[in-house]
Amino acid sequence: MSLNHLKKIKIEYEPEHQNIKNKPPNENVKNSNRIFWINENTFAGKTNLELLFFDGIDIRNLTPIVFTSLINLKTLGFQNVVLEDFSFLRSETLQKNLEKVYLNIDQKVDMKYFERYSKLKYISANEYEPYENLTAIICAGVQRSCKFTLGINGIKCPAECECRIHMGHSIIRMYIVIDCSRSQLTKIPQLPIPIIRNTCLNFGGNDLEELPKNTLSGYNDIKNLNVGDNRLTSLTIDRLPKNLLALDISNNAIQKLDKDVIKYLSNVDDFKQTGIQWLVNCDDNIMMEFLHNITYQLRLHWKMPEDANRITSITQSLGHASLRKLYLFENQIVDFPFHLIPKNITHLDLRKNKLEALDDQVVNFFRDREGSTKRKIELSGNPWTCDCRAKSFLSFLRQKEPLEYIAALDRCNIFPSGTCPEECICCLDNSTVPSLIIDCKSKGLKAIPPLPTLTSGQSTLHFEGNFLEALPSNSLPGYAKLAHLHLANNRLTEIDQLPENIITLDIRNNSISLLNKQMRDFFDKRIVAATQLKLLLSGNPWTCTCEEKDFLFFVRSSQYIENLNDIYCGRTGKLLKLIDESDLCPSGLVHYVTLTISFMIIISTINLIVYFKQPLLIWFYEHNLCMSLAAQREFEKQKKFDAFLSFTHKDEELIEEFVERLENGAYKFRLCFYLRDWLVGVPIPECISQSVKDSKRVIILMTNHFLKSTWGRLEFRLALHATSQDRCKRLIVVLYPEVENFDDLDSELRSYMVLNTYLKRDDPNFWNKLVYSMPHVNVQQEPAPEAIELSETLKKNLENVYLKADDNRVDMYKVDMKYFEGYSKLKYIFANEYEPFENLTAIICFREYVNDCKFTLGINGVKCPDKCECAYYWNPNNLDIDCSRRRLTKIPQLPIPIIGNTSLNFRGNYLEELPENTLRGYNGLQKLNVSDNRLTSLRMDRLPKNLVALDISNNAIQALDKDVIKYLSNIKDFKQTGIKWLVNCDDNIMMEFLQNITYQLRFHWKMLEDAVLYHHLNAPCPDGCSCCFNRSRDHFTIDCTHADMQFYPELPHSIPYNVSLHLDTNKIQRIIHSLGHASLRKLYLFENQIVDFPFHLIPKNITNLDLRKKKLEALDDQVVDFFRDRGGSTKRKIELSGNPWTCECRAKSFLSFLRQKEPLEYIAALDRCNIFPSGTCPEACICCLDNSTVPSLIIDCKSKGLKVIPPLPTLTSGQSTLHFERNYLESLPSNSLPGYAKLGHLYLANNRLTEIDQLPENIITLDIRNNSISVLNKQMRDFFDKRIAAFPHMKLLLLGNPWTCTCEEKDFLQFVKSRSRYIENLTDLYCGGTAKLLIETDESELCPSGLVQYVTLTISFMIIISTINLIVYFKQPLLIWFYEHNVCMSLAAQREFEKQKKFDAFLSFTHKDEELIEEFVERLENGAYKFRLCFYLRDWLVGVPIPECISQSVKDSKRVIILMTNHFLKSTWGRLEFRLALHATSQDRCKRLIVVLYPEVENFDDLDSELRSYMVLNTYLKRDDPNFWNKLVYSMPHINVQQEPDPEAIDLSVINRNA
Repeated sequence: MSLNHLKKIKIEYEPEHQNIKNKPPNENVKNSNRIFWINENTFAGKTNLELLFFDGIDIRNLTPIVFTSLINLKTLGFQNVVLEDFSFLRSETLQKNLEKVYLNIDQKVDMKYFERYSKLKYISANEYEPYENLTAIICAGVQRSCKFTLGINGIKCPAECECRIHMGHSIIRMYIVIDCSRSQLTKIPQLPIPIIRNTCLNFGGNDLEELPKNTLSGYNDIKNLNVGDNRLTSLTIDRLPKNLLALDISNNAIQKLDKDVIKYLSNVDDFKQTGIQWLVNCDDNIMMEFLHNITYQLRLHWKMPEDANRITSITQSLGHASLRKLYLFENQIVDFPFHLIPKNITHLDLRKNKLEALDDQVVNFFRDREGSTKRKIELSGNPWTCDCRAKSFLSFLRQKEPLEYIAALDRCNIFPSGTCPEECICCLDNSTVPSLIIDCKSKGLKAIPPLPTLTSGQSTLHFEGNFLEALPSNSLPGYAKLAHLHLANNRLTEIDQLPENIITLDIRNNSISLLNKQMRDFFDKRIVAATQLKLLLSGNPWTCTCEEKDFLFFVRSSQYIENLNDIYCGRTGKLLKLIDESDLCPSGLVHYVTLTISFMIIISTINLIVYFKQPLLIWFYEHNLCMSLAAQREFEKQKKFDAFLSFTHKDEELIEEFVERLENGAYKFRLCFYLRDWLVGVPIPECISQSVKDSKRVIILMTNHFLKSTWGRLEFRLALHATSQDRCKRLIVVLYPEVENFDDLDSELRSYMVLNTYLKRDDPNFWNKLVYSMPHVNVQQEPAPEAIELSETLKKNLENVYLKADDNRVDMYKVDMKYFEGYSKLKYIFANEYEPFENLTAIICFREYVNDCKFTLGINGVKCPDKCECAYYWNPNNLDIDCSRRRLTKIPQLPIPIIGNTSLNFRGNYLEELPENTLRGYNGLQKLNVSDNRLTSLRMDRLPKNLVALDISNNAIQALDKDVIKYLSNIKDFKQTGIKWLVNCDDNIMMEFLQNITYQLRFHWKMLEDAVLYHHLNAPCPDGCSCCFNRSRDHFTIDCTHADMQFYPELPHSIPYNVSLHLDTNKIQRIIHSLGHASLRKLYLFENQIVDFPFHLIPKNITNLDLRKKKLEALDDQVVDFFRDRGGSTKRKIELSGNPWTCECRAKSFLSFLRQKEPLEYIAALDRCNIFPSGTCPEACICCLDNSTVPSLIIDCKSKGLKVIPPLPTLTSGQSTLHFERNYLESLPSNSLPGYAKLGHLYLANNRLTEIDQLPENIITLDIRNNSISVLNKQMRDFFDKRIAAFPHMKLLLLGNPWTCTCEEKDFLQFVKSRSRYIENLTDLYCGGTAKLLIETDESELCPSGLVQYVTLTISFMIIISTINLIVYFKQPLLIWFYEHNVCMSLAAQREFEKQKKFDAFLSFTHKDEELIEEFVERLENGAYKFRLCFYLRDWLVGVPIPECISQSVKDSKRVIILMTNHFLKSTWGRLEFRLALHATSQDRCKRLIVVLYPEVENFDDLDSELRSYMVLNTYLKRDDPNFWNKLVYSMPHINVQQEPDPEAIDLSVINRNA
């Protein structure tokens, strides 16, 4: 058998199967048990081999030539082997292709051998000689202590940095960390590119001001970049690596980003920006949305300070709509409608919420890409409903989470027995009464499967759209209990047995022709028992005959049949309810007439069949019908050809269609013709004779050329003689139309053509007739009469039988396997075609080396189980019994094959317990797969004796007893993927067993797929650690002490238990966040190399944190606040000793906390800095060192409620600063107070000081803001003048004091102004309680002279006189403006005495000026003041004399407005109105005449002397005046002024009294 297709080969030493056939002739057998000799052809031809592994052998003669054929070899491994030398590593094939090498041997390997291995990524070696130009990663043994030497770009690890290898769980997840953190670097150096192309650069805590351009060597290949805690001010797209997956820019000076960088960062998986203070403009929507999305993602990915949420609903937002991944594990969400699903979502985690169902749109959204990994949804742990309203979702749930679907049904307790059929969906309908719905619609089923039984209520089966041909019996589980049965659109032909309590039966669109009497009686009984009975019968070909007239009466009389108007007879269009009995059962005469006609039709049909026999047989044969009649039996089975095609060379063009139709047609005949099948050099007569002899038919193409051809006539004569001699030989003559007679033939041949039939080429049915005349290969032949009966000797001894024929032959015999019934030792039968026999134990194969064998019966008398599939594999002799996913609850009896081993695949069933090993065939299993079942335990008495492979993955097993552990330890292939082991700390055997499994998985690089999971972690135990549960303390422990770990373990899942992580005495430098880390209660990090522990990495439920003996210099303020919140409680304990704590003031908050928690550590920190030689830090204060400019001692006593300054320590050198803000200090101490006189900076803001009298002699900064100081006396001013002269950087802060601004304190004012450069916030210093700035106060304001007062008085008097003159001169415009703007109305408005007038104004104009009226009405009546106007067009009564109307209008109006136009001057009535208005004005003190003069009027010559004199002596309004309307409105009655009572008003009450 060829092994060239293999991709993996492992050669290992097994003592129990020693093989010494490869031993050289002179080698001693005793010493050659482990020796494996290799020659140059050992691996020849194995071009597909990808992995080659040697284990436990002594390899000889391993040379480079051995690997020449292995062009696809990627992995080469040696485990516990002995090599003669390493010269084989010079193989050019290995140098070009090898990617991984395992040299786990006790020999030292020189790495220089691998210098030219261009694709080599990984080398595992116990001992090696290093080589500086090696690009591969070298790891020492399985502990994977790995080393990086050189990048593929020729660059080594930068001198300022440290390069480490991180393995992860496999080589695939390996990456290189280049750690340049906290090295005071100002630029990123050239970086190596590792061959694995996965680089992380940690450049945090340096002085980087700008990222390098991505043309820097190695920089563009970085996948993870940390530039936190630097001095970056911007990010540009040309300075960012091309394929970043993670970027940390925390604590830099960046404030904004351009849109290209934002787009880039949106595609970075892990982007951190802690401490960045973003400058966001309201018009920068891209930046706002970007930051909003970051905040939202942090919260949804559990990266906010609180990592356990209680979200009950989802809210729509722009950021939410943009999400790609949404993790909502363990919340309280009760609904998730479709409009809240982000359209680009690829991963949605809804586990452990309170969801009962998802709507159909959500289901369709996630079902659209079924089979794709792009849209993933996790649903477990929710209280899913089993209500039928969510039937679509239940179908989706069964597909995605089968166990959740089962849990939903169990939760509803729908049925006590049976399970929902695998192809169907079960749900509960509570709309009326509880009803079990079993939906099997359109599943392609041919039979109703076993059904569950409802505890109470009704059951309904929907079986529409399937291929059901017959109903089951009532013995089928659950069938007899159905109340509603929907069977529409199936293939039923009859109804014979129905559930006894049926209420609804739907059999529409089947092939049922009648309901027999038994069924009709059954329905009659049901109608009596159940008044709600409902039958649906439409769409069936119901028989309407006299014999079935009772069915017609049944249909008509039944009121329970729906759709009666759709029930038809047969396939006709006649309604069944419209058919009368007489139509079905006619009289006797009709019978006789019908019988006579039928007899006549039969006779005629027989005559037609006899007459058209030949065409009918041809048609039957063509359509493969009635072949026993149509086909003719062939007796010559061994002929080489089906037909010899005879023609002349002049007719060669006719051959193509015969070859195409006969050889390439449906029947694949084998033709013989001289152009192709005759051998060169053989005489033509001999070729003709042999061709006729080797063919079952001879086809003559009879053309004129053929008749004239000598060879053609010879072929014709030979065929004719063969036909006459052989009973089955047939001559087929094809006559072409051109042949008119046979005169050219001799008498014998001419007689044949005259006396026999032939085929005409122009016959329309020519090809069908020709095919029918050819050999009929489809007729089953009788067995050869020469069959030999095999002897008894063969029965006793035969092991293998070969009954094979040529694969291309279509006439091979079938072998009846019953011949081999008594062959007790027969193992293999190789046969092409055979008649099966059910009691045959031998294996039947088509050919050797091919896995297409047939298994029938085991030697224990057991056949393949009914619901399983059995396949026998010739290599390696194994019977594979596949019972996977059959919904089985127990393992059936198993067959034992006559040869080989047995494997059972029982995956994906409902097995709760393994059978006892006494079960037939079970104990002989060598491979057993019971994964994805419901097993909860393993017992020794239920495990097969000789197992070599066992798979228990994805079961509910949690623990094993020691006997089972010992058993499993001897199994070569043990899989337990998905098992969540419950490991107790006192169970050492179980712990060691799981550790061994982990070790083996790691060694074979299977950690990712088959990792050992722990129940409490829901994940594997971290590498190098032990995990167990302490039952006495109810505590889960992860112990990684002394594990030589360099990286913090990743705990991927939240741990809902009391859990402690022990990482004492390792080499961990930084903490990595994970869900498991966030769940920790106790974390022990004693003696590691951690340099930072930010707040976001503090587990929120932590009760004990051990940070002793690290490299920590400080903890940030949030961490301090977190542990200070419960300072007096033991629930949160932190241990801090043994760290090089800083005494710098940037950690001032932490130093305060350290003084409280660990006083000795605080003192040690101060001593380490050697801050002051004498004195101690005041008890209420914190002392620290500020090195930002020059070393300075900071004494912080802020907000301590102190009334006096305590004794202070003295700095050795440098300055001292005292922060004494927000205390109750009322006076300063004397310079005799220890340490006070040496202060350089004194901050006394927000105290109760009233004066400043004595200050330290070397003071540089004085802050006395917000005290009660009103003056600086001369002594202090002189002191400050001296200090300013000695130290030009003197700084004073005086804001917030009630400074006195008087003539007596003018020297203080002068001091402030002259020393303004030393006083901060000078523009905010105010005088006393006033709002006057001290800097703007002039000395003259405090101490003014007499001349200034006199000048001021004179100027004020002149301004008053001028103002009065202007008011008098502009009185009229001012009054108009006041009136218009409703200002000073008591001055502007004129008092009106005529209150009882009907109109405010009479509008006088001529009829020729009517178009002018509209604007006056609009402005005066509809304007702001709503005047009442009178004009003749609207207000004069018809029939009243015009003079009387004019007089009355003037009398009833407070004003008369004359529209003075040329037409008005010429109008008699106009002049009359003018005169009457003039007279009224002269008689009444308040009547006013308002003349509006239009521009067209040039003079008043047309007026009489009286009116002309008025116009000359009085004012009027010009219409073209820009302020016309304001003046007109002002001239109108002032209705807004409070009027005095009309002097003519009558006291009605007096009149009433006098009446």
